Amino acid sequence: MRRVISLDGEWRLQWFEFGYSEGQFKRDYDDSWWLRARVPGEVHEALLEQGLIEDPFYADNCEKREWVERVDWWYRRRFYVPEELRGKKVELVFEGLDTFATVWVNGVKVAESEDMFIPLRVDVTDKLEYGAWNVIAVRLGAPWYETLRRAGGFSERPLNWNGSYARLYVRKAQYQYGWDWAVKLLTAGIWRSVRLEAYERAVIRDTFVRTLAVGEDWAEIEVWIEVESVGEYDAELRFTASCLDSRIEHAARLKLHKGLNEHRFRLRVGGAKLWWPLGYGPQNLYDARVELRVGGELEDERSFRFGIRTVELVTESREAPNGRVFYLKVNGVPIFCKGANWIPADLLISRVDRGRYEELLRLAAEGNHNMLRVWGGGLVEYDDFYDLCDELGIMLWHDFQFACGHYPEDEEFLELVRREVEATVRRLRNHPSIVLWCGNNEDEMFDYYMGYGVTRPRIDFEVIPEVVRRLDPSRPYWPSSPWGGEHPNDPREGDRHNWEVYHGMAPIESYTRDEARFLSEFGMQAAPHPHTLREVPAPRQALAHQRALDLPLPRPGEGGALPEGLRRAQGPAQLRVPHTAGAG
Repeated sequence: MRRVISLDGEWRLQWFEFGYSEGQFKRDYDDSWWLRARVPGEVHEALLEQGLIEDPFYADNCEKREWVERVDWWYRRRFYVPEELRGKKVELVFEGLDTFATVWVNGVKVAESEDMFIPLRVDVTDKLEYGAWNVIAVRLGAPWYETLRRAGGFSERPLNWNGSYARLYVRKAQYQYGWDWAVKLLTAGIWRSVRLEAYERAVIRDTFVRTLAVGEDWAEIEVWIEVESVGEYDAELRFTASCLDSRIEHAARLKLHKGLNEHRFRLRVGGAKLWWPLGYGPQNLYDARVELRVGGELEDERSFRFGIRTVELVTESREAPNGRVFYLKVNGVPIFCKGANWIPADLLISRVDRGRYEELLRLAAEGNHNMLRVWGGGLVEYDDFYDLCDELGIMLWHDFQFACGHYPEDEEFLELVRREVEATVRRLRNHPSIVLWCGNNEDEMFDYYMGYGVTRPRIDFEVIPEVVRRLDPSRPYWPSSPWGGEHPNDPREGDRHNWEVYHGMAPIESYTRDEARFLSEFGMQAAPHPHTLREVPAPRQALAHQRALDLPLPRPGEGGALPEGLRRAQGPAQLRVPHTAGAG
């Protein structure tokens, strides 16, 4: 039977100059003087809790803590490996490392990682001591210097909107390099869970339930199960799932071969309970369980949830004069999508928990939002986010994590992207709330407006669609947001972003004249809530902290003016427009 030993909890943490080594990876290194820090977690949160930095969101404190992203961060932990694991295969699993990581076990380097969205799994069977205490050490390279080290050479042509161009060359959340809504704040940490997994003969690697078709009182599903085996065995798989009075069962005997084994089977479900978006029906979810038996003994088991529903993207119809439309059907029913874009709920990512997610997502649902777009410059969120969207019926348009730039296309980078997309799709594909995968945010739009023309980057038109076709044919894929028509932001085809009202200073009333088929992004930055303004420094401190009150609004052009609605919201004494143009 597979055994899991969690390595979450208290670790030791310390910073050192970039590249400095004094044997921090060695088993007998003395880390007693290091800080105590939680894992999963992030270094800013640990420093805040111990009073070593000030709140980065107050006044100019964010600039004072920039040293945090210019030093290496080392984590260490002692852990006990019981004797009974001897003879089993043991793997060390990091669900998320942020970002430029090297890992040692008992002083031996076992792995490196440079993508915060790819889990790290490494065989440490022969690196452990059994019936004894062991040591893990993790170096997270200074994120700013590691980014610059990977960046390409100078380009006379613009390569990005927002933040440093160097961000394009690393697989770290892009907003952290600074955006029009966010300060530059590069996180570092073991930001998701860590564990040991031990098994003897075989282990379930992955499970996926795909809806093929639905009817009035039935559904057809296909179940994919991947099993990794250390040898040749006779085995039995058992799949069960239930939702209310609907129950699904299937059992099969199979011959396991050494390596990865894939088993697929189709089932017709009578009385199927469908998952629906908010406002269209109940959010039925099936509780599923997969059991793997080898030689009659339970070798592994996995539990997960899924929803039965189909989704279709409709882009051609006589409903529009030019035959071009853009809407989704769920279970064959056209859905009117109402919602907003989702950006990370906190720049200090480890402070977001289920309670914070639930508060924000319930507000969205109560505001009649039935869709959120997970914006490409942000995160692949924690599991609680997706679980809650499933439960609340909030559909997700999910960008992959690329935004506003001209990304490299060398083979090494494309291979890293492929592995990242595979990891994201495998992790999230059982969530019925995700109704569309999208390649990026505004990359093709950036290319067009910056003079590259209408481009078809390999990431969006080769790498990502191949992964989605192979691993998740249950959902539509859209190459970019926006995309479609004679240019990427054509209002007559595909989806569109309307920033004419804000960046272009068009009157707010012009929204009513936008003929976009699907408006996937629009808005404006507004005055803070009065509660936030009350937390601003007292008047005697205001002069020193004046920059903290600046709005990053674009400067009106010749004869331009702020939209009337924004001027009314702004008021004569609340906020001032800065003298420099804001980012696009």
